[in-house]
Parts: sequence; C-alpha cells; structure tokens
Amino acid sequence: MPPNKSGLNVLSYENDDDIDLLYSFKKRGYRTTPILYVNGKQISPDLARKARPNQTLLSFLRDVLRLTGSKLGCAEGGCGACTVMISRFEKSNTASSNDEGTNDDNDGGAIKHYAVNACLMPVLAADGCHITTVEGVGSVKDDNLHPIQRAMVDMHGSQCGFCTPGIIVAIYSLLANNATTAHMEEHLDGNLCRCTGYRPIWDAARSLCSDIEDVCTNKVHEHMNAEMGVIRGPCGTPCRSCPERDSCEMDCNAKDKENGKTDQKEKSMENGGGAKSAPKENLCCSSSVDKMSSYQSVLPKDSASSWRNQPIDMFPDSLTSAPDSEIGMELFKPLLVVDSTAHGRSTWMKPTTILELLSLLRQYGESDNGCKIIVGNTEVGIETKFKHAVYPCLIYPSQTIDSLYDITITSTHFRLGACTPLGTVQQECERLIGNANVDRIAKPIYNMLRWFASTQIRNVACLGGNLVTASPISDMNPMLVSMNANLVVASISSISEGSITRRIIPVLDFFCSYRTVDLKPYELVECIDVPLTREIFEYVVPFKQARRREDDISIVTSGMRIILAPKESEHYVIEDTTLAFGGMAPTTIVASETASNLIGMPFCAQTFKKGGEILREELKLPDDVPGGQAEYRITVASSFLYQFFLTVATELKMDADKIQMDPIKYGISIPLPPLPLVEEEEMSGTQQFVSSKKPSSLGMQMYPTPKVVEGIEKKISLTPATAALQTSSNSLGKPLPHASAPFHCTGEAIYVDDIPTPPSTLHAFLLLATECDVTLKSINKEAALKIPGVVDVYTHDDLVKLGGENAIGPIMHDECVFLPVGEKIVSVGQVLGIVIGNSIEISEIGARSVKVEYGEKQVQTIVSIDDAIKAGSFYEFARHTLERGDVDSVFCSSDNKEEEKEPLSMQPRERVVKVEGSFRCGGQEHFCE
Repeated sequence: MPPNKSGLNVLSYENDDDIDLLYSFKKRGYRTTPILYVNGKQISPDLARKARPNQTLLSFLRDVLRLTGSKLGCAEGGCGACTVMISRFEKSNTASSNDEGTNDDNDGGAIKHYAVNACLMPVLAADGCHITTVEGVGSVKDDNLHPIQRAMVDMHGSQCGFCTPGIIVAIYSLLANNATTAHMEEHLDGNLCRCTGYRPIWDAARSLCSDIEDVCTNKVHEHMNAEMGVIRGPCGTPCRSCPERDSCEMDCNAKDKENGKTDQKEKSMENGGGAKSAPKENLCCSSSVDKMSSYQSVLPKDSASSWRNQPIDMFPDSLTSAPDSEIGMELFKPLLVVDSTAHGRSTWMKPTTILELLSLLRQYGESDNGCKIIVGNTEVGIETKFKHAVYPCLIYPSQTIDSLYDITITSTHFRLGACTPLGTVQQECERLIGNANVDRIAKPIYNMLRWFASTQIRNVACLGGNLVTASPISDMNPMLVSMNANLVVASISSISEGSITRRIIPVLDFFCSYRTVDLKPYELVECIDVPLTREIFEYVVPFKQARRREDDISIVTSGMRIILAPKESEHYVIEDTTLAFGGMAPTTIVASETASNLIGMPFCAQTFKKGGEILREELKLPDDVPGGQAEYRITVASSFLYQFFLTVATELKMDADKIQMDPIKYGISIPLPPLPLVEEEEMSGTQQFVSSKKPSSLGMQMYPTPKVVEGIEKKISLTPATAALQTSSNSLGKPLPHASAPFHCTGEAIYVDDIPTPPSTLHAFLLLATECDVTLKSINKEAALKIPGVVDVYTHDDLVKLGGENAIGPIMHDECVFLPVGEKIVSVGQVLGIVIGNSIEISEIGARSVKVEYGEKQVQTIVSIDDAIKAGSFYEFARHTLERGDVDSVFCSSDNKEEEKEPLSMQPRERVVKVEGSFRCGGQEHFCE
C-alpha cells in the first residue's frame, strides 16, 4: 500500500491492491468506518474515518476533535496526564463453573467503566465504546463543575494544573464504579503530581466516596482535638496518657509537653507564685479527617444521585440496544481500516470470531511484512513510539471472542482468557478469595497484580501479551511457572480448511531465549490453564522487589509453590516444590537444583537456610551482568526463599487448626506433627508489601489561632464550599483556592501545546547522529524527500548557502548548528541537520529515512573523565578560571609550611588548608513527564 499523494488527512485506496483488499473484506462482512462516542455524542462518520490504525486515542482527541483537556506527558503510560474513561456494555465474564456449589450462570450484561491511558490506547480500539474526557465531566461555564472538580478546587488539589485533568478522570472512573474509600486508596495509583503533593488529592477523592461518613467516624480519634484541651496522636492515645510519653518524639507529644509546662506555670502563678501569666494561646487543628467529614455538609445532597449516575446517564442508549438494531448490527461486524497516508501506511483489522482471527494470522502472519496482535498496546505502543518499530498489519481481537476473554473454573483448572485485561483478572481473583476451590491460586495472583504497573495499564493490558513479550523481569511469568500453568495455543492449518488445532505448552517451556517464545507466526495463545491446588498443605506465594512499590518494573521477582506432607508425628516433609525467578537470567528460570535438594527434607528453618546457600550458587551472576546489581539480586533471591519458609509456616499453622477442628473433612489422622519452630524476631519476615494493605495517606497539623487583619480578603468572594469549611478549628485565616484551579480541573486552562497551530504550519524534526567518535562521510536526502509531506532537509551545506553562522555557544562558540561533512562526530545525538514537514510525524519519518554514512570507528572512545585524562583530551580553549590574589604563591607556601601547632581558630588569616579529593556519581534513572 503506497503512500497517498493526494493528502494526509484522508484515507484513500489508490491502487488495485488496496481496492481488492477493501472489496474482498467487505464481501466477508467487514465494515470500514469505526463507531465512536465521545462525551455522550456519536462522532460523525466523516470525522471517524480520520482515525488511523497507528494513531493513539489522545492524538485523535486533541488533533481531530480539538479536545485538549487530556494532556500528553510521558507518552508511555506512566504519568496519567492523558487519562480518559472508556465505557462499554459487556456481558458478564465472571468466573463460572458447571460444578455444583459454584457461581450461578451469568448471561446478563452491564456497563463497565475503565480509566485508560489515551497516549497508548489506539483510537480504533475504542470502536463501539463511549469515551469520557475531562470536558465531559464538568465545566466552568454556568458554574457547572462536577463535585469531583469542586472538591479538588476547594481542597487545594491543583497547582500547575497540567496533571489535574487526568487525575479528575481517574477519580471519576473509580466513583463511576461506586468506589469505597478502601477501593479508592487501592486503585488511584496511575497518576503523578509533582507540585501539589498527594494528600489534598487524596482528601478530595475520598471525600466523595459512598462510605466516607462511616470512615470519618472510625478515624475521628486520629486527629487532634485542641478545643477540648486533649491532644491525640496518630495512634489515637491522648499524649498525656501515653505510656511512652517520655521517649515519644512525635510532634504532637512535643507540643503537648510544652503545653503541660505552661499549664503548670499558670497554676503555680494562680496559687500565689507571682504575677498571673498570660492565658494559654488557643490552638487550631486541621486534619484530613476534618476536611473530609466537613465537606459532606457542602455536597449537593439533593442532586447526589444525578452526579453519581452521570456516567450511566451519559452512556449512549444505542450501545446497549438489541443486536438487531442498526448500531447493534454494525458493531457485530468485523472492522477494517486502511491507512495509506504517509503517517504510517498500515491496516487495522478487528475480527469478531476465533476462526476469522486465526484465518487472518494464517493469511498475514507469514507474509513479508507480518502482522501484530494488539490488545492493550502497552508494549507495541512503546515499540512504535520510542523504538520506531513499524507494523503494517494490526489485528485487534473483538470482545465477542469468548474464549479469549472469559474466566472459567473447571474441575481441574482455573482458566484465564489470554486477552482478558489484567484489571479484570485482579477483580475476579479478589472476588474468589475464600472460595475453597481456587483460593490458593486466586490470592497470589491478586496480590501480584495489585502492584503490576497501574490501574490504567491493568485495565487494558492482558496476560497473553505479557507472556508473549517474554520479559525476563515479568511479575506474572514466574508465578505461572511455579503454578505449573499451561498455555493453550490455537491455529488453523489453512484458510480453506477452517478446522482449529490446539496444542498445550507448559509456561516454562514457552520461553526459548531472551524475548523469544515457542509460538509460530500463525499461532495464537488462546488461554492459560492454571491447575487447581490442594485444599490443604499446598501453598503458593509471590515475591517482588522494585525500586518503588507502585508503577515500577521489578529488580527480582519470584513465584514459589510447595506441597507438604505430615510424616507420622515427627515433622512435615517437603513433598514437592517449584521455585521460579525473574530478573536472574534472560528468561524466567526455575531453581531446579535447589528444589531437588529441598524435596524430601524436613520443613524447618535449617532446611531453608541450607537451601538459600545452594540457591546463591545456582543463581550466581557475573559482575557485568546486564542490569547490574549482581550481588544484590542474588541476596534478594535467597532472602525470598527464607521469607517463603516463614510465610508457609504461618499458613501451615492455620491449616493445622482447621484439621484439628474437623479431621474427617480433610481425611487426615491426628495428632499432627509439631509445627516448625520460628523465632519471634523472625516473624516480621512474613510481612511483605505484596500482600499488605496499601497505607492510607492522612495528615494533621496544629497552629495558633491566626490574627487576621481586615484587608483585601474582604473583597475576595469564596466559593460556597470553601466558605462553609471556614471554622476556627480547621482554617488558617481565609483559605483561598487557586484562582486557576477551576480551569485546571475542567481542562479549560490553555497551555502552549493546546493552542491551535495556524494553517499551513510546518513542523521540524532534528537529524541526529547515531554513532560517535567517527567521521561524518555523507548525508543522502533522496529517500526522505520522496515521502509525501516532507518539505525539505537542511544540513550544513544549506546553512552556508543561506549565509548563516554555524558556530554557536552561550559564551564560547564551541558548538555548531549542523556538523559539516568530513568533521568528527563527538557524541551520539549530535545534530547533523533538520527535516521540515507538514506534521511532526511526517518530519520524524523523514528524519529516519535520511541515509547517513559514517567513517570507521576510532580505537578509543572517550566516555568518562578518566578516559579523557588518559588520552590527554582537554578543551583548553574553553577553560575558565576565577582568580583573586597570588594563588600559586599561597599554595606553594602552604606546601612548605610546617604543621601549625596553634588551633585553626587562632590564625584565621594565616593558616591555609588545602582540601583535595574526588567524588563520583554514577548513572541515575529518571522518569520525566
């Protein structure tokens, strides 16, 4: 499909191949126009046809619909500034089973709401969905702020405002699903805010949860009641009654001690000890609980149902209509969109049956260009954006393919559809905790997924994609390996035959080498089967270590499983175990040697201490291992093993208690062997963040009653909510909200990137060197200039022709605008030229199409100060010094002077002290919005 020379903003099919493709797929029942709804309205077909296969939802919203409230921050799903809400009508995929006593049959459907990162989600993946942006939540016009937006304004949750629209929509999505405060604290994890601080955002979000009044009542003891003269710390105990009052260093205790001294002094004076002192100053107290509970009085109670039901009310009826309606019939058709513009030249296919999907894989999987299956686009989106990968054929499986999205329980397995979003898997596993059949599978999966990326990522990413990308530091892959999970891989032998063939692959055998898996181009991972565990004496525990708990990749991750057997009345024996690790090799690995040494041994601390020594040798890493931190990673892995023993020992006690209560039910004879001994000080090892509740973020402060002087504040009108919050116990003067906060919270604040570009605006992309310490031999522009939309490519030669000055610099002109041909390239990323085009995407494609020829690489490349000193490489012409007096003579006299016996303080002007040394700062990892 060649580029479309007629324009860049329309789709056309200009040769026989395109026409044949269009006609052939239309004959197969495909439609060619996506069905999109935004903020309660359907996008017109003319605008919908502008959606391109490789275009993100954020790009479509901002560039085509001009909805600029959603912001582009990191472009990789890490900051949440682009968050929008996706709503769709789904049939229930709750885990079902035919076994007696399990879940009822679920044939109905419901409207589901998901917060997603629009910077990663393809716009065509929103086909058949309703999209809510911050503009659809509320607006400043006619004082139409949504309570979420008003709470953020009143509680000072916005400063610069760039990240605020994404936070508003993330909270809106959670409240659309009737989030409790606990659910809010658990799932509001995908948005960064650098200037406001999270506490006012948390306070605003929780103040609107349905159970906030009960929560505030339960937490009322956590704040300081200054009016009653009693100060309570976060522990809830009055400071003067605290048994640790003398050693406690909390601010509340220090303040109370100070007040106590004042009270005693006043009492002494009153009893005749002298003149009466001034009365004790009244104190004001402000806390998160105060703010959240007080805010209930200013919420629009009469319209509470309306704003809480807004997501449902705004959802289009046509998306919930019967399948035989016009929209319903269209949505049941597969979708084909061909983009033959220079933006990407790609094709989007959305099959609606498993057979059609496998037929497309058979047809395009082994072609020259190949194809790519995408679901959440969390991996492919990064590859195309930052690694410049090109995928001309994208296949998006429809939600109507049940086997890819269902979660079911059989008599032997817990089956997860390969395309089921991780957020759905997490939700279902949480619901199944306590179910005797799957509790010991559901709980570790749920605990690991809690810390997997963020809610926005989990809402779209799928387990099948996580497996196929074969990341060596994946969280879930070691878990599945330890559970002895299997993959069901489907394919068809030919398009005409149409019969589906399936094969079973153990997850461990699926990983062949780094980022390589046992999957043919025409095959599809259909589902994952996790064997059910025993009801007692079998345990699975997940482990994860990262630089931060949330939204971060792991350094080391592990899944461990063990089966114990009671040996008469002596002890428990390790019958079987699997220890799987990520981050310790190019693929997920199993510590088979350590496991074999554990099997048959007594389940006790000594066994696992010895096993840890074996594990350190089995997982030994070289010092120059990719990713570094070799010794640290080995230590973490071995510490996981001992933590595993401590955790299982705790769970074994619970199993033993259950058996003691009803041995007949479990078919176990009693008495049971004694439990393994665990030292009391080691029990803290069972507490790991993976399974711990996420802590609440609460704050409190005490301050003297402000002395407010009437002035300008009298002329400033407050919002009703802010005015209602102004009480003597929780206000500092007259708290005024940020003047621009309402515009931040509605997305109506205009930033530079939100200003529409004038017509015929050109865009530039720099041509950068990809090698260093080589000579620039030539630059060939021909391929770039053939791309429609590329205006020109400018290099040093063009600058000379224009009479421009090439040397630049703030003080010394030691840099160049464009490096001349024949000169040495001193760094990767040195500017060689600039490409001008009709759009930034076109200019970027043009820059990557320029052919740059480099000379031979020098033997030595200088990348450090030590390298420069060794090579004698100094920029003498750029040396700057600041001197005062005769520095050389002072240094010389200091070197020859005998050691002074007098203290330094006795000779402040005569004594010269030379301080010498070196400081090294290695590479640092940063995440920038």
